[in-house]
Amino acid sequence: MDKRRKTLLVAAAAAALVLLIGGIAWWESGFPLRYLEPGRVQLASAASLTSRRSRLLGAGELAELCAALRAARAARPVDGPRTLRVELATVDYGRVLVCDLGGPGAQLVMEKKELTVRSGRLGRMLARLSAELAAGEKE
Repeated sequence: MDKRRKTLLVAAAAAALVLLIGGIAWWESGFPLRYLEPGRVQLASAASLTSRRSRLLGAGELAELCAALRAARAARPVDGPRTLRVELATVDYGRVLVCDLGGPGAQLVMEKKELTVRSGRLGRMLARLSAELAAGEKE
């Protein structure tokens, strides 16, 4: 193979590698908490915004919440009524506030950055926690 073909082949391989890395980075940016693990969370508490009840999350709930947040995809900003706030103190992401939007998603606040994520699984879990904390107020 002559020198020119080798140079073109190396340049094409380098361009393909740059495009691959850029594509992976773009895909990963759509999942803001992709690497959140329950073992890396130091504190997890849920507080109802409609009542004054709050509690710490159990290990099973924390694992379920982390799985839902890992799968939650970034979406365009949405504003809605908030009924629940979950606060996580994590090793990797610092302090993360998760506010329920009353649907399939949540508002995240991380290090002075706010964003909205969408996930039906996350919405169902937050609705269940909100209903549990609000139910104690009616009793």
